[in-house]
Amino acid sequence: MAPEYTAEEKKWLKDSCWRNEFHFLRSYALNIYKDEDREEGKRIVRGFMELDAPSSSNSESAEKLQKGKLLPSVKCFFMQYV
Repeated sequence: MAPEYTAEEKKWLKDSCWRNEFHFLRSYALNIYKDEDREEGKRIVRGFMELDAPSSSNSESAEKLQKGKLLPSVKCFFMQYV
């Protein structure tokens, strides 16, 4: 069983296009009432967060991201069509 969401992960979900775990899981056809679906959702969130983390080799993009000039990731682009 994956550890529960951290405060940082919950904030990431809220600040992202999804607002909360329920909406995030729904967007991936996962069910909040199924433990295995919730576990899969946590793995997906953690993977997205890893991709969103600015790398030291890409400081210009990291700076733009911090200033709000870039989307956190392409996930928001797709969410407008769901």
